Amino acid sequence: MALHHEDVEREVSRDRIARIETIDFSMLMTKLALKGRSTRSIEHAVERYKKFLKLHLLHPDASLVPTEEIDEIWHAHILDTARYRTDCNRIFGAYLDHFPYFGLRGEEDAQALDTAFATTCSLYYTEFGEELSSGGGACVRRSPDSTPSAARTTVKVASVCGRRDPQTAPQPARKASCG
Repeated sequence: MALHHEDVEREVSRDRIARIETIDFSMLMTKLALKGRSTRSIEHAVERYKKFLKLHLLHPDASLVPTEEIDEIWHAHILDTARYRTDCNRIFGAYLDHFPYFGLRGEEDAQALDTAFATTCSLYYTEFGEELSSGGGACVRRSPDSTPSAARTTVKVASVCGRRDPQTAPQPARKASCG
């Protein structure tokens, strides 16, 4: 019996999802613990990060935006450059790139960030049955500038984004970003 394209794709996804569970975060967790984070909070953040990576596999064309909690783990993972590169190649077949400017390039871009975060929260709930936005919401927060004469807003950025680098992979560029 021949497998249909969708069956093969599903099997590949299952294999790659299983690879996420094998990522060794022990040194990353140790480093965060040395900075005063509790073991429980670190484990929770790592589990959410793993689910975020799974969303990238399950929804490769979606623009996905992490919470600050997930972003902290992603940054720590990226800083271990050799391990991150190896993990990305094993899971995605390419480097999951970083783009920290989504939401900062004008009002339309900020609205696109909000939409992408809402999509991320919806997909996260659909896939894992959990709310994602607890304790943080979207990655970019706007608040009125404290000076009354200022027409601008201050922006707190705490995020990264991912897309496949077309230079390192035969797959098309991955549309996934965050601010």
